[in-house]
Parts: sequence; C-alpha cells; structure tokens
Amino acid sequence: HLVRPFLRRCRYSWRPLVMRTSGLVPGLKLQRYQQPRSLLHSESREQSVELEKLGSCAVIHLNFGENRLTSAFLKAFHEALDEAEGYKDARAVVTIGTGKHYSLGLDLEGMACMGWSETLQHFGDIQKLYARLLTFPLITVAAINGHIYAGGAFLAFAQDYTIMRKDRGWFCLPEINLKKNFPAAWLALAKASLPVIEHKL
Repeated sequence: HLVRPFLRRCRYSWRPLVMRTSGLVPGLKLQRYQQPRSLLHSESREQSVELEKLGSCAVIHLNFGENRLTSAFLKAFHEALDEAEGYKDARAVVTIGTGKHYSLGLDLEGMACMGWSETLQHFGDIQKLYARLLTFPLITVAAINGHIYAGGAFLAFAQDYTIMRKDRGWFCLPEINLKKNFPAAWLALAKASLPVIEHKL
C-alpha cells in the first residue's frame, strides 16, 4: 500500500471527497492520523511548508496558518515538492494542513494592494503550482484536515486523491453564491474533479 506509512500514524476519521485517478490505490481507507507534536500548534511556529519522510510516503505539512495562496506559500510549496522529488524512496506524496485549516484560498487583503499586472502574475503563479501537482511524477493525496475554501479547494482538486475529515471542516466555493466567474483553467479543473449531481426540479 503506497501510503501505508501515513496510515500507521492515523488519528482522524476520513471520508473520500474526490478520487480522480481511480485504481492507483485500491481500497484506500485513511482512518486516523496524528501529526507530529511539533506541528500541532501552528500559531506558535514560524510559517513554513515542511516535508516529513515516512517510508514510501512523503508528507508535506502546510504550516502557514490559514494557508492562503501567498507568494511565500507558493514558493515554500514548490521547495517541498522539489524535496519530495529528490526523496528516492517516495512513491506517494500526502499534503495536509496544520491546526484547523487546509487552505482558505487567495489572500484577498494582500492582493488588494497589487497592481493589475502583478495580480495577473500572481494568478499565473498559482496556476503553475496547480499544473505541477497535476503532472507530478508521484501519486498525490490531499488529506484535508479542516476548513478548505475557494482557491484552496482547487489546490486539492489538482491532486490525484482528495479525502476530508468526517468530523471537522467546511468545504466551500463562495464564488458560486457571489456569482463570480472562475478562471477558465480552474473551471476545467473543477469539472474534471467534482462528481456530477443531478437535481430534479
């Protein structure tokens, strides 16, 4: 089992959310996971994205508080992926937040201070991270430990498997209620990842 080292340390109950790449991890059941004690209180630690090596599994801990998609967060995430690629024993990568958040998406306050060209560049940088995850040479699993909103949801969609805690966390795409348009690439990713649900009127 590719993520067996991760499973041995489980303390949460999970439910499958998205499994776009079917068949790669048959019978995947993540039941309980306990993070290292040093990562349990993210507020008291310096912001970071840290890689933990667990046998055939590389666990990437997202430790930026709400894990907003800032430039610093994107840079740290890429560096962790670089390290995961260099980990010879790794066959799968698991990403998990710390505290009560997986990712709350864009840093809207920070982006409000950006000019138009800088905003476009930042969106491009976010999409580059999504693209890298979509084409990553190892199997990727988003283990959603808590709240996940907007752009953070697409960070999870870009990974092969997406699971979420049964007992904690909100999954939300607020752009839908706000009647905002998604970028074309993000919309295509959502359509490819989310199940089709038919509603009878």
